[in-house]
Amino acid sequence: MRLHLRGKRLFAVIALLLLIPFVLYRIVGTSGRMPLSHGSRTPTTLTDTEAAQHVGTYAEVSGVVADVHETADPRGGTTFLDFGATYPSESFTAVIFASDRQRFGNLEGLVGRMVQITGRIERYRGRTEIVLRSPDQMRTLD
Repeated sequence: MRLHLRGKRLFAVIALLLLIPFVLYRIVGTSGRMPLSHGSRTPTTLTDTEAAQHVGTYAEVSGVVADVHETADPRGGTTFLDFGATYPSESFTAVIFASDRQRFGNLEGLVGRMVQITGRIERYRGRTEIVLRSPDQMRTLD
């Protein structure tokens, strides 16, 4: 009889250990990472100067693009849209990596325009940014 009860207890412990990761995944989701498809999540709406206080937040950040520039790289560089002022005094930056750049077309026409960027606000080397992977993360407001 004791052996039979031990088997049931062992089975219950193993089942519980196997169930814990699934329960945690349902509670925590994807460990705080935002999926590329943000679905029905409603972003917080911020100005470019407010973004620095909301790192880690999925948001819509709006402001005037002061400069569009690309790093020098023969294979294609990273493109930066600086908001508020030109580098190094910008308040916020939208970053487009070379691998995604061709999807965005001509960005020079955005200088001086009010633009809204949607995505997860990050901090990189002390600067506040959102990385753009798709053109539908960006729209002009004027």
